[in-house]
Amino acid sequence: MSITKEQLDEIIAKYNRGEPTGYSDEEYDKLLEEYLNEHGGESNRPFNRQKQSLSVNDLVGTLPKVYGVTEPMRPNQKTYLDWITTKRIPENQGVCIQPKFDGCSVACDVTMGAFFTRGDYDNGESVDVTDLFKDRLSWIREVVVRDWIPSDQNWPKGFAVKFEAIMDHETFNEFKLYQRYKRPRDVVAAIISSRNAEMAKLITLVPLRVYTSPGRHYIPEILRDYCSTVQTSNCYNAIETFRDRILADGATIKYFDKTFSIDGVVVSLLEDGVLYENTIALPAFINPEYEIAIKILYNVKETKLKSIDYQLGKQGRITPVAILEPVMFDNVKVDHVTLSTLQRVVDMTLRHNDTVRIMYNIVPYFLDSYHDGDYPIPVPDKCPVCGSKLDYLSYKFVRCSNPNCKGLKLGAIIRHAEKMKMVGLGEGVLTKLFDLDFVNSITELYDIQKWGSAIINTPGFGQVSYDNMVKSINKALSEATLSRFLGALPFNDTDEKTWRQILMVNEDYYWYLIRSMQDGSFPDWIMSIGYVPGIGTTKIRKMIDGYLRNKEEIQFLMSWVPDKLKHVDYSFGKNGKICMTGTRDADLIEALTSNGWEVGGWSNDCEYVIVPDHNFTSAKTKKAEEKGIPIYTVKEAYDNLIKPF
Repeated sequence: MSITKEQLDEIIAKYNRGEPTGYSDEEYDKLLEEYLNEHGGESNRPFNRQKQSLSVNDLVGTLPKVYGVTEPMRPNQKTYLDWITTKRIPENQGVCIQPKFDGCSVACDVTMGAFFTRGDYDNGESVDVTDLFKDRLSWIREVVVRDWIPSDQNWPKGFAVKFEAIMDHETFNEFKLYQRYKRPRDVVAAIISSRNAEMAKLITLVPLRVYTSPGRHYIPEILRDYCSTVQTSNCYNAIETFRDRILADGATIKYFDKTFSIDGVVVSLLEDGVLYENTIALPAFINPEYEIAIKILYNVKETKLKSIDYQLGKQGRITPVAILEPVMFDNVKVDHVTLSTLQRVVDMTLRHNDTVRIMYNIVPYFLDSYHDGDYPIPVPDKCPVCGSKLDYLSYKFVRCSNPNCKGLKLGAIIRHAEKMKMVGLGEGVLTKLFDLDFVNSITELYDIQKWGSAIINTPGFGQVSYDNMVKSINKALSEATLSRFLGALPFNDTDEKTWRQILMVNEDYYWYLIRSMQDGSFPDWIMSIGYVPGIGTTKIRKMIDGYLRNKEEIQFLMSWVPDKLKHVDYSFGKNGKICMTGTRDADLIEALTSNGWEVGGWSNDCEYVIVPDHNFTSAKTKKAEEKGIPIYTVKEAYDNLIKPF
């Protein structure tokens, strides 16, 4: 067995204290499963993962897409000004701006009386936390949703509320929780993780949205005093004003006489449209197509730049990391921050002991330097792992030139396992297998069974761990498409989407691509196929370079892997556009895009609109009916729009 009860208890205790455990979530789950198998099975698990009730799963989808502050938090991130100017928000309609509380998402199925965490909505699994919050159900029914369903009526199926589980500063300080946790949010996460029902009484549930049907939700009346409303024509200035007011209050807000942390705002277009004298009666229905979350904190501090560390990424790219004199942002200590590319180091002409400005906005961001240091920081000319000469194609893409670099090989294995979704084979496990010479390449990862007995007898692993590894590898392979598998191979900056685009062009490309990689003719074949939308000559060169650098391994893998993959027929070409409203069925989206459909929001050239059921109505379905566009349910879409192989 790879872990004892005492070791597992220590890991859980570290997590609850907000300390690093040394294990990823996937590795922890694997260790937990092994422990349970040895000690009585699932009944001993400290919590239960289970599918959410249908109403919560269908209704309370994802959080809005997050946009940055006026200055992006990271390269290529859009700001909310970009969103306002490019989204084409309808003019002269009502916009609601509300604070984004800094806590953990929890959803309640009011009909079923069940509570769930909201961190894993894509596959329908989450953590049931009903025991922590079941005492709040009467309050939800009597206060939060009273505006929608009279108390003397039965609750309809599919009635849900999304909350932010959060702790107020007064409680955080009263119980001296700052001695173990950096911020109130960390306490909430620890309470939910440990299933401490007594401590859960210290958590406040702030209602954010009430869901009455798929795609139909409103802001509850209880938030009236914490929202700001304005017409779309004045949207940007209103956001700026709201942001400044929150920052002036130390990024906090008083909610029912208690102080809570805020990490942004949520901007929503009101479905009812026009505001009257900039007022709106809550509860108000909103248009989810025009809703975003904005990280607005602009917490900037100065510190000293000690040095730059150059780290090797999974695809061999060199990433500079600024090492700083520690600086505190509330209870968070920041002593290093990534600079993304060497281009930033060169452009800013950084020097040792420069005074620099750091912004903390969810993650630290290096803003700029005063250039008052001692001597310039040079860019590297050798790989930090193997010492080989670096390949300077440009300062944005500096890589190790040694194909036998151990760091490059390990990074390729770790990246492959991540992209193939090999649950339980995280960076820690793969690094150990690599260091022990069990897995030195992607090929050896798939041939791990030859080391079965050696792995089983290695401290830290064991029979159950080994069996889970083999099961995870085989499962990932059987569920992967060719595009996912190729996107997991070491082709620089070439992902699954790129390969899918190629495979969708022509029905023969599926087999031509496989054969060309097997017989070595891939460079000639990829150059001969002509233009592929979205794929330019630079991307083609990277494909050829990746193939030639890893030709022997790719040829070997392609000699047997395709027979193990889930076969998706990409041969249908571009079929047209499809609008989904009221549902975000991930499996259907994957199937549609694999069949050449472009899935997105409403546009006048949509060929079909997909809804959860024919009882669902929205502005989009009304437009479709007016234009005579067919409306399919999810099941009908599978039956009519997905071509079987």
